[in-house]
Amino acid sequence: SPTGLNESRYLIIAGVKDNSGNESPTFISNEFIFSNIIPTLEISEPSVEYTKSGDVVYTVTYSDASTVDLTLDKIVLVKTGTADLDSETGIITISGEGNISRTITISNLVGDGTVGIEILPGSALSSSGRTDTLTVTSSRFGVDNTAPTITFEPENSPTALASLTVK
Repeated sequence: SPTGLNESRYLIIAGVKDNSGNESPTFISNEFIFSNIIPTLEISEPSVEYTKSGDVVYTVTYSDASTVDLTLDKIVLVKTGTADLDSETGIITISGEGNISRTITISNLVGDGTVGIEILPGSALSSSGRTDTLTVTSSRFGVDNTAPTITFEPENSPTALASLTVK
């Protein structure tokens, strides 16, 4: 990639002369635009802070993109604990069109832990053909499928005053 060029329109004009003094015809290129602009993207906060199974929605917003082609192979599910997509019904969907935004929906989660997403480079192009170059990571949300428990103290004493603890 050329360095020191400003974003502008350019022509390449070139000629060659050999040691004997023979000159080639002058070459003049078609006009081209040099651009340093690289598309960027941001991922919104998840639509919920906690869920049992989903749906959880993220919005991805692009800047300086003339083309957006976000596909499932560019999305990585980042997980902790036992949280994951259900092996039979879990799904990630992408919706939207144009060059501004996409909606990512995560459905049918199981386990306990946290989940987020990463979007790998290569989901957007600028008007000059440059692609986004960074992996972008979202905030995470909690997945909780453990029911709360109730304990009475003292145990086995129905006549005594009891305290209640919910965990």
